[in-house]
Amino acid sequence: MGNAMAAHSGGAMAYQETGTPAPDAGPVLDIDSAIGELPCHACSVDLAAPGHDIDESLRNNPELPGCIVTDGSDVVGVVSRQRWLEELSQPFRAELYLNHPVARAVVSLSAPWLCLASATLVHDAVRQALARPRKLLFEPLMVDFPDGQHRLLDTYVLLMAQSEIFARARERSEALRHDVESYAQQLERTVADLRATQDSLVEARRLAALARLVAGMAHEINTPVGIALTAVTHLEAGLAQLQASVAEGHLRRSEMTRFLEMAGESVLLARSNVQRTAELIRSFKRVAVDQTSEVRRRFNLADYLGEVLHSLRPVLKRQTHQVRVDCPPDIVLDSYPGALAQIVTNLTMNALEHAFPENRPGTISIACSRSDSHVHMLFSDDGVGISESDQVHLFEPFFTTRGHAGGSGLGLHIVFNLVTGILKGTVACQSQPGLGTSFVIDLPLEVPQ
Repeated sequence: MGNAMAAHSGGAMAYQETGTPAPDAGPVLDIDSAIGELPCHACSVDLAAPGHDIDESLRNNPELPGCIVTDGSDVVGVVSRQRWLEELSQPFRAELYLNHPVARAVVSLSAPWLCLASATLVHDAVRQALARPRKLLFEPLMVDFPDGQHRLLDTYVLLMAQSEIFARARERSEALRHDVESYAQQLERTVADLRATQDSLVEARRLAALARLVAGMAHEINTPVGIALTAVTHLEAGLAQLQASVAEGHLRRSEMTRFLEMAGESVLLARSNVQRTAELIRSFKRVAVDQTSEVRRRFNLADYLGEVLHSLRPVLKRQTHQVRVDCPPDIVLDSYPGALAQIVTNLTMNALEHAFPENRPGTISIACSRSDSHVHMLFSDDGVGISESDQVHLFEPFFTTRGHAGGSGLGLHIVFNLVTGILKGTVACQSQPGLGTSFVIDLPLEVPQ
């Protein structure tokens, strides 16, 4: 703040300017700016001082909007520049006011003044200033500062400050509008990226499920193939020994009998395990092809559920849970078996991961029934259940209660999309904590084209 102090008539008049004198160094005004931040002027003259003091002060300080007239420490009036100059321009008024005490000028020229605290916001001060009578519109405002001093604020300066605040607010509004448009475009791009990422994650989850199926099937096939290989190797060793005995001419009847018995056992063992392997591969091939392609065909529901659960046997056999299927043998669907296989797989894996913590044994049940042109599937477990607050978000993407354990939150979201999208059905969850969970799925026997 720049300060200028002038003493007139032996100290009868004091002038001090507060605020920011240089136009280019003014305060940065905004909607919360107070009038105390504007250039205010502390100019006071004693009631007994000659009028020359007011005239000299106003002429020497063009920025001064007026003078405060005091009687000791009390403010008794305010003489504005405008009123003073208007009076002195009239005939005989100069002699009347300049050579007599200021008290005469106060009686004739002082108008009711508006005194506001320095913390008053600019827009509040403008509102109160404009509410005055028209003849007092450009009278200066008296500003009361915390230090107890009173200073004058030019109403024109106040109005210009309000105009500057409006201009800054308009600039901020334009900048804000531009930012909002930019953020909206960025948000659209982010949503598009998230959708693409979600699609990628869904596809990754689908392929990951298939990869687990392949790994489990490889492990499952390894046992019968190993047994068959052992049987064939044993048969090969016995055949070599028999050929050596024949070549040496020492073949005995007992050796031939033992070889035939061993060969019969080996062939029987190899054939049963190869058949078991072929059965596993056939189930795996059907389910794997269905899960990687969206081919529509007719299929028997009971048989297909058996194939899907057979492909999940490597996972289920490591658990202590039971899986029960109750499905009539005459339900035939004209639908997309791959989507159904993925639904059953995801619901089964979801139950294994969430319903039975700490390897607690339980039962998973799949009950099917036919009604007119629809089939109703009830996939249920007797696990820990789902809280009511979680059920609201159950089918939302990325919602999981096992994020700490690597859960993606996509399993049930995929189920919802497959049921309502590809299969044109409905799915709902019914659960209570401690009483298990049921998924009610309603599918058309023939998916609409």
